[in-house]
Amino acid sequence: MGRHAIVTFSRQAAESLKARCPSVQWILPFANHDEAAPPSAGEFVFAGSIDYRRKAVSSLLSACATLAAGERVLILGGSRDANLAEDPNIGRLIRDLTACGLEDKVHFTGYLPYGEFVERLRRSRFLLPLVDDRIFAGDYRTRTPAAIALSLGLGVPMIVNEAIARRFDLDFMVCYPGEDLASGLAAARSVSEAGYARLRERTLHAARRQTAHNLETLAGILRRILP
Repeated sequence: MGRHAIVTFSRQAAESLKARCPSVQWILPFANHDEAAPPSAGEFVFAGSIDYRRKAVSSLLSACATLAAGERVLILGGSRDANLAEDPNIGRLIRDLTACGLEDKVHFTGYLPYGEFVERLRRSRFLLPLVDDRIFAGDYRTRTPAAIALSLGLGVPMIVNEAIARRFDLDFMVCYPGEDLASGLAAARSVSEAGYARLRERTLHAARRQTAHNLETLAGILRRILP
């Protein structure tokens, strides 16, 4: 079977097949053939576009003021503009950071091809959704933030507003009240390596639980509409 590839529909299935089918060179799309570098303890990642209306950017600015030497926030993507400063929201964030003397605390990757984006995110230690239950007229009380799908899909724990965590049954994540993202960063710093391993496992368990729920919901729909 050396010239064949197996296609699976979950990371868990890929991991199981990798152990049972050692002669298969490729298990797609969820098998990783290279071990990921250990996530940096001093790096907090936001993935996506900066938008002052839809994201709690003010909490990010306040939290950046508490970052220690060697710590930073990495913004994956941010904008498709080649010149990031020309993007209205990125330009505003850069000006706000500069005004606070925090420009060295945030690094922008700029646009990344999808594969690079996912791989870099997979190697992150913590993901910052930057949403709460008030931003954008409370939109995130009912709509699932994209960061939750990224977190569960890639097994990357979040530092998340506690109301959002409760809403989506994710209150085992590192949580903070209101817009106090700084307290969330402080709590993340205090997580031991053993505690972080448990947090990653609970993240993966939540993903499996969500997958089972989705499959059962889909099965229920099919049972109603099929003869």
